[in-house]
Amino acid sequence: NATTFVKGLSIAYNLGNCKLLVEAGVYDIISELGQLVISTEDGGGLSEENWGLLIGNNVRVIGNGNVKLTANYTGSSKNVTDYFSILNSTGSFELNEINMECQNVRYCLHEDIAGITTEPPSTSAKVINCNMKHKGTVSTTYSAPCCIGAGTSYNESVSIEGGYYSSPSSYPYPISYHNGFNSGNTAILRLSNVKFADGNTLRLFGFVENGSFVDVYLNNFSLDIHYEGAVDRFNVYN
Repeated sequence: NATTFVKGLSIAYNLGNCKLLVEAGVYDIISELGQLVISTEDGGGLSEENWGLLIGNNVRVIGNGNVKLTANYTGSSKNVTDYFSILNSTGSFELNEINMECQNVRYCLHEDIAGITTEPPSTSAKVINCNMKHKGTVSTTYSAPCCIGAGTSYNESVSIEGGYYSSPSSYPYPISYHNGFNSGNTAILRLSNVKFADGNTLRLFGFVENGSFVDVYLNNFSLDIHYEGAVDRFNVYN
């Protein structure tokens, strides 16, 4: 159940350099974190470390069968709708066959560690054969219902392999990456055999005009990329 998963991920994260095997099932993260969510509705705030279940420290999370993490929020707290994601990365990790579905929260996976310094540079993120769906949000701060909302860190290497990604037509960018703040380095983003829902595509955002470069390698990708901001920060190879 969700309690076992949340505790297991916390233990794996604190240990670091280990693998967490997740048995088949649906894990309702919002229900499991109910007390945290209730506190935000009562006027409290979400600190950055509570923006989602932490993943990093070279932890590999592997699904054994049909695994789905859900966060379908029905409350009204802007702290939740604007900031909470199912998973919030702080460094190197791997997700393998972990499916996610969310609504009225920020992202399924917040993979943005540009400003986090708890790990050495040159982190690695791998997302393999994961199906993700964001069903939409009432957020008025970001209004960007991505499955993976992300920004590259210093010399980071990101690999997304396989899987199916879906966001609503109001914001059809289920995978969105921006460049990092550190100039003078180049991150790497690889997408291979990734499938998008009809009308969806990849978004690349040059968030920092004089920030890092990102080399983007695409395999079996025929969609038109959606670009915003300082597009010269991205070198795309297809």
